[in-house]
Amino acid sequence: MQNYMVLDSGTLQTPYGILGGVDSFLCHPTGELSGVTLSEKNMIVTQAGELVPAYTENGRRKKKPSVEFDKQGMVVSVALEEQQEVLTPIGELPVELIKFYPTGELHRIFILDGQISGFWTEEDERELNISLTFDLGFTEFQAMINGLCFYKSGDIKSITLFPGGKDCHTDSHWNGGNQGGTFLI
Repeated sequence: MQNYMVLDSGTLQTPYGILGGVDSFLCHPTGELSGVTLSEKNMIVTQAGELVPAYTENGRRKKKPSVEFDKQGMVVSVALEEQQEVLTPIGELPVELIKFYPTGELHRIFILDGQISGFWTEEDERELNISLTFDLGFTEFQAMINGLCFYKSGDIKSITLFPGGKDCHTDSHWNGGNQGGTFLI
């Protein structure tokens, strides 16, 4: 069953409204819309706020659709045009890539979404990252992170630290140290 309608070349009707400037779109094997690549500014309203999907080429960013959908037409991923503040269960955070559960709840956020290559290094990406402070109840810490994963309930499932983080500070016995990696809650 189709979860979209082509209105004209470059315009699609989706459950989230009309998307303009559609350069290309992909479908699941059974015909449902799975992703769109945009070339004009659009806005998608989600539980995390009003999101502006990527619509310009950016050599630093990973190549992926601007918006991805599941077979029912629900948004499951939005690559943002630029880092923007989004509403999370722990407050507003700066994000470049956001993922949702098929039921609409926030699943993952990625502070940055750069493609590490010979032309863009981890150090280049680090210069764009910022240190964030977290109070998890059982500990407080400050660190540069890659992303957060949430349970459907909104509780934090995991925190992925930025590789080589030298500034992870905590008030308890846990210390993220100088390693990157995932801290499971």
